[in-house]
Amino acid sequence: MTENRSKQSEPSPETQHKITLDEDQVPPSFTAEEAKQLVARLYGLNVQNVTELDSFLDQNFRITVTDGSDGILDYTMKIINAKDSSNEGFMQGMIDILLYLEENGISCPKPVKMLNGNYLSKHATPGGAEHAIYLQTYIHGVPLNELKEISLPQCYSVGAYLGRMHKALQGFEHCGLQNEKGQWRMENVCALKNYIQEVCDEDQRQLVLTVLKSFEDNVVPLYSSFHKGIIHGDYRAANVIVQPNDIDKSVTSEHTHAITGLIDFGDVTFSCFMFEIAITTAHFVMEESKNPSLVAERVLAGYETEFSLTDQERAQLEVCTLARMAQVAVVGSFELQKQPTNEYVKEITTMAWKSLKRHIKEPIYKKL
Repeated sequence: MTENRSKQSEPSPETQHKITLDEDQVPPSFTAEEAKQLVARLYGLNVQNVTELDSFLDQNFRITVTDGSDGILDYTMKIINAKDSSNEGFMQGMIDILLYLEENGISCPKPVKMLNGNYLSKHATPGGAEHAIYLQTYIHGVPLNELKEISLPQCYSVGAYLGRMHKALQGFEHCGLQNEKGQWRMENVCALKNYIQEVCDEDQRQLVLTVLKSFEDNVVPLYSSFHKGIIHGDYRAANVIVQPNDIDKSVTSEHTHAITGLIDFGDVTFSCFMFEIAITTAHFVMEESKNPSLVAERVLAGYETEFSLTDQERAQLEVCTLARMAQVAVVGSFELQKQPTNEYVKEITTMAWKSLKRHIKEPIYKKL
């Protein structure tokens, strides 16, 4: 595999404040039948079934095919939003990082070549927007968030797996993955000020402004001192695949599930490794209201068996975790203006507001 290894550059704090959310983001709207026809034409595969999966801004389809000898194979077809699709460097970076991680012992979907030997193709919708399309292997198992309960040992394993991935990614650079204007980058949290009007409730607006002020005062001045590299950008339970001994989702013992892979690299970017811990913890805490502090502690403890944070980085985890919750809440509220019937966006936005309100008063990390 050929890697693009141009040196990464770091956005300055001044740049961060000028970033705005993606007003011109155009989600794809392909039907299952269109996805089936594209797979047959581009990959020469005999498609038996197509199922659409959840997504925030892109489209994902599970594609089941026969291999000609009565065997059944599964793939995931990714159809990317128009804005990201126009960034050829970013799209190639997503392909390259998947290939790199697979070669370095981190289980993730492997891109599949088309009949013409390429990994990527572009296709337009009737409205004229062009969307990048690629096929990747399907990681079997269930998303961790679909289990009846996520145990503390599983949280520890999630942290350790993230640490192993960060360790592997220290050897990977790609100029296409800088993506400084990405709306989900933690560096761009302060841009939420520009969209606070999307939040109708005054109390919620004040919650966000309080978090942003703390982030601006405490995190931004230290940015240059944090360890950096390529991160997944959306490492949370919905994207961690586990393989239970019994597919029955009611099984909850920590000994019955092991991590079998990581999916959804659409937010991969060059950033601070510590930010990814905050992203992961924020999402796990949002989905686990019983023992949020224990969840955060176990994720961090697992991570630091593989990749240690500095005292300075550890001290900023609380603020960064709250900042991620604010980011999800505000971006989600913004997206709901464009996608009011998207139940996935509605659910995660509601969870973010609930957790932010709770943890602005009740610390997440109690043992840092």
